[in-house]
Amino acid sequence: MGISKENYKKAWDLHAWAGVIVGLLAAVMFGTGAAVVFQGEIETWQDPLAQKPAPAPDYERWSEVAEAAFESTPPRQFTLWLPDGDRGYPRVGYFSGETGRYRMEWIDPDEREVIPQREKLGTLFFHIHTFYDVRFPSLYDFAGIVALVLVLVIVTGVVIQWHNLVAQFHQFRVDARPMVRWNDLHKVIGVTTLPFQLFFAYSAAIIVLAPFFVDAVVDPVFGGDRTAAKAGMYGRLPLPEASDKDSTGETYRSMDTLVETAEHRVEGLDANKIMFRNWRRSNPRADIEGPVEGDRFGHAIVRLDPTTGEVTRIARPSQQTRAAELRGWIAEIHSVNFGGFWTRLLLALLSLAAAASMLAGIVVWFARRRRQRDAFVDHVLEKLTAGVGTGIVVAMATSFAASRLLPWHMPGRLGAQELTYYLAFSACIVAAFFASKIRRFWCVQLSIAGLLFGVTPLLTAPRSTAGVVGILTSSSTETVPAVIGVDIGLIVVGVALVGSAWALGRSASSAGEKAESAPS
Repeated sequence: MGISKENYKKAWDLHAWAGVIVGLLAAVMFGTGAAVVFQGEIETWQDPLAQKPAPAPDYERWSEVAEAAFESTPPRQFTLWLPDGDRGYPRVGYFSGETGRYRMEWIDPDEREVIPQREKLGTLFFHIHTFYDVRFPSLYDFAGIVALVLVLVIVTGVVIQWHNLVAQFHQFRVDARPMVRWNDLHKVIGVTTLPFQLFFAYSAAIIVLAPFFVDAVVDPVFGGDRTAAKAGMYGRLPLPEASDKDSTGETYRSMDTLVETAEHRVEGLDANKIMFRNWRRSNPRADIEGPVEGDRFGHAIVRLDPTTGEVTRIARPSQQTRAAELRGWIAEIHSVNFGGFWTRLLLALLSLAAAASMLAGIVVWFARRRRQRDAFVDHVLEKLTAGVGTGIVVAMATSFAASRLLPWHMPGRLGAQELTYYLAFSACIVAAFFASKIRRFWCVQLSIAGLLFGVTPLLTAPRSTAGVVGILTSSSTETVPAVIGVDIGLIVVGVALVGSAWALGRSASSAGEKAESAPS
C-alpha cells in the first residue's frame, strides 16, 4: 500500500498525538484488564465465604432471608445472585434506602442471616478498568471515547508501518542504543498484539457507547419507541412499570416453584440470578436469568408473575434481533466468557503486552520530541509516564496486600480498599516528579510491586488456608483450585516484576559502560 510523504507525516502525527493523549489511560485499562480476566477467581480468593461448598438449592429460604434483612420494606428492585458452580454462598444485591449506595450481602442459609460484603477487590479492578464510578457516571462514557480514539491510534499505526509489518514481527535489536530498543519493543508488541488490541478497543467502544447509538436510531428506525429500540439493541425485556403502591396481601408462589417453571419453559436454562421488581408492591415481577445449554454467548430471561406463577415474557438468544445477537457476542468475547484457563491466561498476557506497548510508544515519542527542544513538555510527560506506568502495578499490588491486612470487620472497609488503591497510584505519580533518575525510579517501583505481590499469599493465614498457605501448613487442609491459582499467579507476577527491575537496571549499567568505553 503506497502512501505519499505528506499523508505519511499526517498519519504519523495523528498516531503520535492521539497515542500520547490516550496512551496512559489505555495502559491503565489494559493493565487492570489483565486482572479482570480472572475476576471470578479473584472474587473466590478474596473472601472465605466464596470458598465454602455451595448449599443445596433452596430459593425460597434464600429469598426469605434476604427480605428479612432489609431495613424496612424491600427496595423496588433487588437481585438474588445464585452460587456460581460448586462454591460460594448466595448473595443479595440492592440499593440501600438509607445511603443510596449499592450493597451486596452474603446469605448464610444455615444461620438464616445476611453477612455484609467485606471485600471488593475483584469489583474494584473492574471499575478501574472501565472507569466506572457511581458518583461520576460520565467517566464511564469517557472510557468509551478513549477506546474509540485508541482504534484510531491502532489504524494509523498500521498505515504508517504497513511496509514494515513483516519485519516488525521479529526485529528487536538487543545491542542497539536505548532509543532503538524502545522503538523495536513498541513495534514488535504492537504488531504481534494487533488483532487483540483492535478488537478489544473496538468492542469496548461499542459496549460503552451503545446507548448513544440507540438515541441515534430511536426516531428514524423505531418511530420514537425507545423501549423497542433498546430491546432491538440489547435483546432484553422492557422494565415493568415501577410501582410504590403496596400490594394488597396477595399470596406469592414458592420461589422454588417459580424457578422450576422457568427451567421447564426454557429447556437447558441454568438460572444464575433472580431479579425481583416491584416486590411486595403492585405489579410484581420475578426475572429468572441464566445461560442456556447449547446457546453460546447467550442468556435467557423468563419473567413471571409471582402471585400466579404465570410466565408473562421470555427473552432468549434465538428470539433476538441480529443486532442484539452481534452485540451479545461482542460483549461476551470482550468479557472473556469463553475458553478455559489457557485461553484466559493468553488474553491476560496480551493485555499486559498492550499496556507495555502504550508505554513504550510514549517513550519513543519522548526521544523524537527532544529533537525539538521542548524540554518542559518532555519533562512533565516523562515523569507522568513513569508515575502512571509504575502506579498501575504498585497500586494493584498494594490493593492485594491491603486485602489481607485490613481488619476483617473494620467499619468502612470497602471504602478503605478503594482509597488504598487511589492513594498508592497517586503516590507513585507524585514520587515520579521528585525522582532524580527516572530509570532508577522504574527499577525501585517495579521491585516494590514485585515484593508486595510475592508476599501477599503468605499474608492470608488469618483469613483462609484454601490456597498456598494451606499446602504449606497442612496436608489435610481443604484447598480450592481458584485460590491456589491466584496465589501462584501473584507469586509469578512478583518474580516477573523483580526480574524486570533487575534487567532494566542491568541494561542501564551496560549502556553506561559502553558510553564510557566509546572513543571521544
